Amino acid sequence: HSKDLAMGPTHPAASVAGSKILFTSLDSKYLSPQLCLARRQIEVFVAACDDVASRRGFGRRPRPGTLKEGQVGLRCIHCKHLPPGERTASAVFYPGSIRLVYQSVRNFQRHHFLSCPCMPDDQKQKFIATKSKYVQSKPKSRTYWAKCCVSMGMVDVKGGIRLRNDPEILSGKIVPLSVVSSDSSISSSSP
Repeated sequence: HSKDLAMGPTHPAASVAGSKILFTSLDSKYLSPQLCLARRQIEVFVAACDDVASRRGFGRRPRPGTLKEGQVGLRCIHCKHLPPGERTASAVFYPGSIRLVYQSVRNFQRHHFLSCPCMPDDQKQKFIATKSKYVQSKPKSRTYWAKCCVSMGMVDVKGGIRLRNDPEILSGKIVPLSVVSSDSSISSSSP
């Protein structure tokens, strides 16, 4: 059973991180109403040992490069309290990099929200209403997504996303792969 990180995480980074709604006050300036609505339904969290154990459950063998404690994930705020086996598909994602956070949010929209047993009907109706009104996000939205993730403390590492204050990053055990440069673009930190 996945714990709310504010209530007693097992990974040191989780105690620093807690969980945070993905939506920010600047979202409506850069993103479509549908993406803003989606981001309000998703929280960022740090995987604890029970999250890792639940991914290996259901008769699955762990694959190389699979989820590790301390990895940043995204989850539905409405059904996060349910045991993993009782959630509908696509209730939790662990993006492989910051640039894939956008795709994970789109996957929540396509595969989870309308089938989530815990999402209130009024929220589902808002999704249906915004879906029928196609509005394209602003041209700089991709840069905005990356900057927003970085401002929340996320960094790309081999095997996923971590928080920059993760003890394994601070100790040098894990080295970030990318940083946001002063011109707001993603650039490699390696030569």
